[in-house]
Amino acid sequence: MKPLLIPTSILKKEITMSNLEIFDVFIFAGEPSGDLHGEALIQELLKVNRNLKIGGVFGPKMRSVCKNSFLNMENFQIMGFIDVFLTLPKLIKNFFIIRNLILKINPKAVVLIDYADFNLRLSASLRKKGYKGKITQYISPSVWAWRKNRIFTMEKNLDLLLTIFPFEKEHFAKTSLNVKYIGHPLAKIKTPAKQKNEILQIGIFPGSRKKEVERNFPIQLKALENIYAKNNNLKFAISIHQKELVLPLLEKSILPKDKIVLFDPSNNYAIMSNIDFAIAKSGTVTLELAMHLVPTIVTFAIKPLDVFIGKNILKIILSFYCIVNIIFNKQVFPELFGPNLTVARLTSEIENLLYNDEAKKQCRLECENIKQALNAKNPSSEASKEILSLI
Repeated sequence: MKPLLIPTSILKKEITMSNLEIFDVFIFAGEPSGDLHGEALIQELLKVNRNLKIGGVFGPKMRSVCKNSFLNMENFQIMGFIDVFLTLPKLIKNFFIIRNLILKINPKAVVLIDYADFNLRLSASLRKKGYKGKITQYISPSVWAWRKNRIFTMEKNLDLLLTIFPFEKEHFAKTSLNVKYIGHPLAKIKTPAKQKNEILQIGIFPGSRKKEVERNFPIQLKALENIYAKNNNLKFAISIHQKELVLPLLEKSILPKDKIVLFDPSNNYAIMSNIDFAIAKSGTVTLELAMHLVPTIVTFAIKPLDVFIGKNILKIILSFYCIVNIIFNKQVFPELFGPNLTVARLTSEIENLLYNDEAKKQCRLECENIKQALNAKNPSSEASKEILSLI
């Protein structure tokens, strides 16, 4: 597929039809998890029709299989309610750039992956401006957790909703929206047999975004130092997604350099296949760890003001916040959220799991159950069939 090269200057000016090709499908991904799903979706779409013209907002994984990225995903990454306000001018500017671009190229279908608040506003704005093509939301927003009124906005503006968790479809039963449960793409992860390591390895996944690493990794690292002080046979595998933040902290750490293996996120699955357990920031990575049957302690460090807004204004009150626990509504992974995440609490949770073989065995059995529940024939293939059926 020939890449479409559009100078940045074109995006900043009035876009004319002479500048652009007509596209069949426009795909938008605004965060790394969306990029992961988008990569698999593009591959499946092109497998069915190699001449299909696909463009959109892509992350690095999507750009590796399709070059027609009008604006990179990295321009949309934010974390927490406060950060939204700080980056709002840029986000609004990019919103209108993308909306106007879609209206100009008028694709047969628009596929919006995850990134719910942005995407639901985008679908509504497109309809208001007269877009007549098909709109699909791939991955449902968490209407089961908060702001259930979004269900009716989705019914009004979407043609298709693709859900990846089995409990979601029932929340749309009273609407006319076409909802398809396709299974979760991560359930198809192939997990090679674990290698026997003489030194126990702990995997650390501080997050993919700058703010995530800034808030989670210092607490994770201090807890690791506490654990290592009691057992110097431990070895740590640490993700360096934000290398410029992780490396300076490791330089000052008491952990010996020969006890640390640094790895790029592109090697996540290789590491997950060979660690005894993990500490990970809440997000898609926790589900990936569950698919690899890795017992995990989940951290989610956010500002106190974010916690206040979430609980008291947005009324986000859940029994669990980690998706691995939400699926069966019970604790599979211990989770430390907001004010509950302290060095002392994390150190204690690590000690409770690290040397408890029975607890780790039970955790792996629960992960296997989740993997079976989410398993489908081929989620990305099912998604591509549903999308292509619209056009």
